[in-house]
Amino acid sequence: MTIISPVSSFNSTIPSTGFLPKANLDSKNWEEIAVGAWISAGWKQAALEYHHARGNRTLIVETPPEDLARLRRLMRDNVSLASAWAELNDPRNRPTPKATIDAVIHAVRERGLAALKEPVTAERLERCDAAAKAEIEQGIARLRKD
Repeated sequence: MTIISPVSSFNSTIPSTGFLPKANLDSKNWEEIAVGAWISAGWKQAALEYHHARGNRTLIVETPPEDLARLRRLMRDNVSLASAWAELNDPRNRPTPKATIDAVIHAVRERGLAALKEPVTAERLERCDAAAKAEIEQGIARLRKD
């Protein structure tokens, strides 16, 4: 089904609330009030503009194709819930948090290169992915220049 929208009213200035339709709340029948609200021109116009702006995109958030392929693989019948959960929650499958990178660089700034051999810092380095290790190396190189 294709929905064609007139030119969006969002491009113009927002009207004052005096121009907006008011709901008739005199009736105590909430079903009538709800139906009246949903069939009003304002809701129809908003829905048309929303669908027009979205085009053929059905998702609110676009998922990268490689992530989508991974999720589809995890949904196969031969993958157990436990193994899917383990893969999705394994920290090695996520980028290293910026806080971890900053903590390692801060340790080197405060205590020198010897900080890299301290157990806490060594454990943080062990959890880092390749991109994080490269960023740490660049940070240490900047510290050595100063």
